[in-house]
Amino acid sequence: MFKNNVCRIAAVLLPLFGGTSLGLAASCKDVQGKIAEQVVPPPQCLGLCTVSQLSGAVKGTATFTATTVIPVVEAPTSGLAFVTGHVTVTDAQFGGKRGTLSLVSAAVAPVFTGGTGGIVDNQTIVGGTGDFAGATGNIRLIGTLVNGSGTSSYEGTICLP
Repeated sequence: MFKNNVCRIAAVLLPLFGGTSLGLAASCKDVQGKIAEQVVPPPQCLGLCTVSQLSGAVKGTATFTATTVIPVVEAPTSGLAFVTGHVTVTDAQFGGKRGTLSLVSAAVAPVFTGGTGGIVDNQTIVGGTGDFAGATGNIRLIGTLVNGSGTSSYEGTICLP
């Protein structure tokens, strides 16, 4: 009898305390869209920075600041580097929600070719403000830069608490 009651109580409480993914899955939405990006030159940026306009499911202005730039072994011929950094999307809008999104970026980009070439970027949502406080998820970008400006497509998932 005691064992049956414990099982019934656990079955009721488990979803409330995150024991299943049902609550999390219900708050996650797929997103996709476009990004128009521009490298920010010195003296406005010390290092590697970009500013972008997002359109599609998520709208807003994204700023990126690199924290590491590691040349790939073939950098002298490819111009590529592994680049990590922080992204902040201000005036973010998504499905009636508004605020700021904070992301961590890990990309391969044409750093040593004058900002010309293909770019692939994996961004992890690590929080935000306003309606995006506690947000999680992942955004993937693929695109091209030409002379420091370019366009990318993005897709991924945003999860809101």
